[in-house]
Amino acid sequence: MAGYILLIFRCGKCFILFIYTFLFIVKFNSFIVVGPSKPVVTYVGEDVVLPASLSPALNAEAFEVRWFTTDIMTPELLYINYNISRQSDTRRTLSIDNLKNRNVSLIIRNVHVSDDHLYRCLVYSGQREEETQVSLTVEGQFLGAQPSISMSSTEGQKTRLECSAEKWKPQPEVTWRDMNGADVTSQSTIKSERDSEGLLRVSSVLLVKEEYNVFSCLMRSKAPKIFSLPGRIQTNLRHYSFIVVSPSKPVVTYVGEDVVLPASLSPALNAEAFEVRWFTTDFMTPELLYINYRIRQQSDTRRTLSIDNLKNGNVSLIIRNVRVSDDHLYKCYVYSGLREEETEVSLTVEGQCTRLECSAEKWNPQPEVTWRDMNGADVMSQSTIKSERDSEGLLRVSSVLPVKEEYNVFSCLMRSKAPKPDWHSGLGIYSTSLIVWH
Repeated sequence: MAGYILLIFRCGKCFILFIYTFLFIVKFNSFIVVGPSKPVVTYVGEDVVLPASLSPALNAEAFEVRWFTTDIMTPELLYINYNISRQSDTRRTLSIDNLKNRNVSLIIRNVHVSDDHLYRCLVYSGQREEETQVSLTVEGQFLGAQPSISMSSTEGQKTRLECSAEKWKPQPEVTWRDMNGADVTSQSTIKSERDSEGLLRVSSVLLVKEEYNVFSCLMRSKAPKIFSLPGRIQTNLRHYSFIVVSPSKPVVTYVGEDVVLPASLSPALNAEAFEVRWFTTDFMTPELLYINYRIRQQSDTRRTLSIDNLKNGNVSLIIRNVRVSDDHLYKCYVYSGLREEETEVSLTVEGQCTRLECSAEKWNPQPEVTWRDMNGADVMSQSTIKSERDSEGLLRVSSVLPVKEEYNVFSCLMRSKAPKPDWHSGLGIYSTSLIVWH
């Protein structure tokens, strides 16, 4: 900006005019506010930083910093005159110490669902103001109250079934089925509204003409909790709620053995109509797939399951003649048609061992079997036992003990509760030779 000063001096009969021109130099700080180009994603209960900084790196201690969502006059946080003067709540703050380093980021503690917004950061230096935006996405599973179904009549002699539930996030899948299990969701409509917490009230309406039917409404999230409620005339709850239970420790076996990877449903539902999929790394390349009442796929014939035991909730994988290559973390996925659950079983395959088998026939009832080593220590926990009935209805009992020692003596005791002498066998391992005596 230019200016001038006019000076007039009188000298006798003349005037001397001096004009001084000068330039006003206005100095102002030129900057922009930089924020991330992608949304910031966080989870309920976490602390999160909405990044924003000045470019170039100016000291912002003397500036005004205003964070807001929709209304600039109702800020989430206002920093002015070297202090935080306003906060929408105490969970919002910024680091005053970092302002000197251009950092004007907003910090939100203990994130709530309602914090999910597009935030704006306005910075005013006294001569210049700049702004940026930061989108915050709050993730998390929120499973609403159990859905309810209400009925009302409509014009045209139709019945209006409404299935509704509150407090959901994200939007759940809604499925309607009739009494035959047919999916009739395409005939329904769905709408959702957010409440003050940012959670959803979901409502689905199905118009039906039938005089008699049973309809179920299923709201399903990816989280392990599902509700299915029926409506219309009958109140028939179709809801298979279960988990898949497996051992917390690895299953240990030896090369050449048969092994069971235990998995079962809790409660013990009949799984004959369910899908059972065992896999390692690739869901689409299963070790075994049971579906539509049959084993449809096996990675090889050594893998199977007991179809007879499915009715008792037993979905265990059986691997025959174990190899070193079977050493894996296995995943068992079970799908009921309404609900899916999964568990993991780790299999550890040990190297070569000696397999000791103790067997006897014509038992009734099942005898107790005990294995001991040369020091008298009970090693029964390392063995397996199985029994089969012969044509007379008596039992052939066999117990297998895998051992790795080069030298030891093992005894096998079969004992009945009936007053009858015990049968005892001893087995000695001496390097590669095996001695058995009775």
